[in-house]
Amino acid sequence: VCLDFGHAHMDGDVLDAIETVSGHLITTHVHDNHGRADEHLAPFDGTIDWPAAMTAVQKIGYDQTLLFELAAHGSTKETLVKAQRARQKLERLLAD
Repeated sequence: VCLDFGHAHMDGDVLDAIETVSGHLITTHVHDNHGRADEHLAPFDGTIDWPAAMTAVQKIGYDQTLLFELAAHGSTKETLVKAQRARQKLERLLAD
């Protein structure tokens, strides 16, 4: 299973989706939104609870790739800067 965090958020409950795919998860699509549209924002730019999501990912033992799937919002350079900042925040969450 490829868990798409943004799609799970639009469908309702990211944490439930993580638990549901436990044992079947082989990759991810990591992006954020405001729960209504498939915006493909950088993590932390929407309304997904990333600290809770990363705790749930660790709880199910997933330690593979977190693949960002982002759309450009602004220039490509701005999008890459946001992606880098989001990656650093996610890495800090996973290190705790």
